[in-house]
Amino acid sequence: MYQKASSIKIKGLIKRDELISPYLTIKAGGRVSWFITPETIEDIFEIVSFANNEGYDWLVLGNGSKLLISDKGFNGIIIYTRNLRDIVLDREEMILHGGAPIGEAIRLAVKSKLSGLEPLVGIPGTIGGAVVMNAGTAYGSVGKLVKSVEYINSEGLLSVKDNPSFGYRDSEFKGKRVLITRILLKLSSSLSEDIDERLKSSILLRKSQPRFPRQFGSVFKNPQEVSAGKLIEEAGFKGFVYNKVQVSPVHANFILNFGESADDVYYVLKLIQERVFKFFNILLEPEVITVGF
Repeated sequence: MYQKASSIKIKGLIKRDELISPYLTIKAGGRVSWFITPETIEDIFEIVSFANNEGYDWLVLGNGSKLLISDKGFNGIIIYTRNLRDIVLDREEMILHGGAPIGEAIRLAVKSKLSGLEPLVGIPGTIGGAVVMNAGTAYGSVGKLVKSVEYINSEGLLSVKDNPSFGYRDSEFKGKRVLITRILLKLSSSLSEDIDERLKSSILLRKSQPRFPRQFGSVFKNPQEVSAGKLIEEAGFKGFVYNKVQVSPVHANFILNFGESADDVYYVLKLIQERVFKFFNILLEPEVITVGF
């Protein structure tokens, strides 16, 4: 069944003036003008065409673990990729829609005795977001597995990039208005016991991180040869509280939100950034995308 609003016609769900906070792991933020959940790739073409014709900015939302939208909201379109989540295996190649959950991809790989995704265990995101951010840990990042990426650009055109470029928590897609539709990963066959050992190592690494659900995961990238968490702690922020926002007393590179104000979260993020720069002359780069501040 099609739903129509203005000149947009898609198979997916269209909501107007939707509160964004329930969809973000930080559980804060205002209302967005359009909140659209496409059912097909064709829906995305229609959404982007509508946005361009009507002059709306648009953002892609997967699991919402690295996104902060201000309390005043976003006068644009959120494209929620929850329903674009297919995963197909072809021997050692895995083809995924951008909205496929990382956890589902890992479970399928482990079941098929395929290795490569173990460093991503515990990351509460989608594979599309993971590729944009080049998510990972000290044990490896997803970019090393990516063979090609299919995406829709800001003009609504479909493109494919083979062997895209990646850096530390960075990719050639980051900072650009693109929506990743499909990803081809190259995994490798491995013994089940070896995969289990790598999973255990990654899980053990994450046990040192706070388990509180209303957070982003790590907030800042690690500068070269130093831990962002160590710098933040030495600047006096470990356990710091502002209104209902707290810098984790377990790991200082995590911000915990006990309230409903995205602006308060942003204030703490910027205060950390400014104080660390003042003390150490190092400008911490956020992993979190901020909108409307």
